[in-house]
Amino acid sequence: MQHAKDRGIDVYWFTWNIFVWGTEGKHGLTEEGNNPETVAYVCASVRETVKTYPLLAGIGVTAGENMKKRTGTV
Repeated sequence: MQHAKDRGIDVYWFTWNIFVWGTEGKHGLTEEGNNPETVAYVCASVRETVKTYPLLAGIGVTAGENMKKRTGTV
């Protein structure tokens, strides 16, 4: 990232899903968006990403791909 930063390029990390594949059931993690353990896991993951890549200009996240089917009117 330093190479990009030196050239005036900002690097952003985007992910279009929040999945816990391979971790379901471990330490209380589920794919439910309101599960406190899963929320803490995702927050810790983002925190560690920012600490690991301090030159990261931003993060974009959406859980749209892993949302359960909703019923009702929109």
